Amino acid sequence: MGKCLIISGGVALLVGLMMAFISARFGNRVMGRAGLGVAVYSPAEGSTEWLAKERQRRIADRCFYVGLVLTAVGVVLQTAGGVL
Repeated sequence: MGKCLIISGGVALLVGLMMAFISARFGNRVMGRAGLGVAVYSPAEGSTEWLAKERQRRIADRCFYVGLVLTAVGVVLQTAGGVL
């Protein structure tokens, strides 16, 4: 039982880490070149570019929180597996 919890916790941790990478990728796509210190002009509100950036930001936020929850679950499962 303990080994099963440790393995499933490890899988949850790896998926949580993958979600963090996906979140960072979409976050960088939204910000564009702003991370390089270049001024970024936003598209007109309501345009297709604006809506695409809003969608990418929602994806980034959801992936971040799902990754956070999966990481917490993975830590709990591995701890429980180690105790048992």
